[in-house]
Amino acid sequence: MIELKGEKFFDTEEAGKRLGLHQRTVTKYIREKKLKAVKIGVKYYLSERLIAEHLGMADPNSTLSIIERRYITVKTEAETFLEALTEVETNKNRKIQEVIRYLNQSYTKKAAEAAFWFDEFRKGIEEKG
Repeated sequence: MIELKGEKFFDTEEAGKRLGLHQRTVTKYIREKKLKAVKIGVKYYLSERLIAEHLGMADPNSTLSIIERRYITVKTEAETFLEALTEVETNKNRKIQEVIRYLNQSYTKKAAEAAFWFDEFRKGIEEKG
């Protein structure tokens, strides 16, 4: 832990312990921009305040068990996944509707074309007959 301007910063190992995550997972989340961190030298540091915010805690000094922290993290990830899945389903439904509209338009044009040629054929037979 280091302290800058009265604020505590933890390296990925210490932050992982507080978050109930492995150090590599914390680093991965930082790279994926799921967690905000400051890079000093070769190490990433997370502020105590941002760790608390990630855990959904108003007070960074409040303590949660590792299970409670993990539950909050998993719940957040599940909510994010469900939002993405809903968006995919919405986009899929839009595409299906577009295909149905196209097929209906195409069918209507083909039916009109077939009716035209049938009338032409019938007129030709009537003229010969």
